[in-house]
Amino acid sequence: TVFCSLEETIVDDDEKPSSFYSEKYCEQIAAKIHLESSLPTECVQLYPGLLTNLRRRLSGTKNDHAIAFAGMGPGEAAAAMAAREKGQLSHAQIQRRFTKKSSRW
Repeated sequence: TVFCSLEETIVDDDEKPSSFYSEKYCEQIAAKIHLESSLPTECVQLYPGLLTNLRRRLSGTKNDHAIAFAGMGPGEAAAAMAAREKGQLSHAQIQRRFTKKSSRW
């Protein structure tokens, strides 16, 4: 058997119209592949965000940064991440400090 790329099995080069690499088509290919190199260069050039999304999907693992905010609501998690990047306390950290029982009193 002869192996060929996913793109070649869908349609031959001679049959491709000029607008063949639509965003929808490139997204469909990206959803089916498991290697970055399998994505056609035309898709990467036309839609650079597609490669970023593919890399994110292929990495599959959560980093410690994302795990830290897993139990928060979406808006609260985004605000906490932004506060961490700025070196400030998040709302949850401030609230914990004010409600924490201490032996000072």
